[in-house]
Amino acid sequence: MSRFDSAQSVRVMRAQDIDDGAPPIYMTFETVYPSEEAMLYAFSQPVRAELRAKLAEILPLFHGRIFHITQTLMA
Repeated sequence: MSRFDSAQSVRVMRAQDIDDGAPPIYMTFETVYPSEEAMLYAFSQPVRAELRAKLAEILPLFHGRIFHITQTLMA
């Protein structure tokens, strides 16, 4: 993910403890971009297809789904 154009930082976090009744979340990835436009441009580049191909290889090991949440840093 650090190969994405304009990515300012990348963090990979594995769930350590989850509240009872919360959705089961195994891992989260956080990538910071200077703007939403920069993020959308990065997602349009060939490196995203490479990442998706690698994820397709390991996805059969997991149950669940992958989804994106775009957030704005407030503080």
